[in-house]
Amino acid sequence: MGIAESAFVALGFFGAHILTLSVLLVTSLVYMIQNPSIFGANMETPFPDVSVWGKAVTGNVFTALFFGYGTSMLGMTGFEASAQFVEEQAPGVFPKTLRNMWALSSLFNVAFAVLALGVLPMDGPEGIIAKKEVERCSRRT
Repeated sequence: MGIAESAFVALGFFGAHILTLSVLLVTSLVYMIQNPSIFGANMETPFPDVSVWGKAVTGNVFTALFFGYGTSMLGMTGFEASAQFVEEQAPGVFPKTLRNMWALSSLFNVAFAVLALGVLPMDGPEGIIAKKEVERCSRRT
């Protein structure tokens, strides 16, 4: 199996992934437009303080988006795998590949960080602050 076959498989996975992300983005945007009160309430909710290099930084929407974006970048895969194909790519192709991957992933990550503020309520009994502790299910044997 050469790089051509591997590229077709990777393209298939990429297409399915982009389709899934696009559907999630559109449905989140529609939900956010139909329920604008969630975004408004989240903007009025006090954000928790953040510890940066041992100093407490007052939390606001910008710190939430910054740290949310940074955390989402940890989940990105493909950047490390793209370097393995450098030897088999024509000169000058790898920087374009890396730029395109970075631009597309940044677009989705920023969009989902903003859309999360419009879809997930932060405050209240059903908000993510109240539900921040994961409930553990005990397994019965």
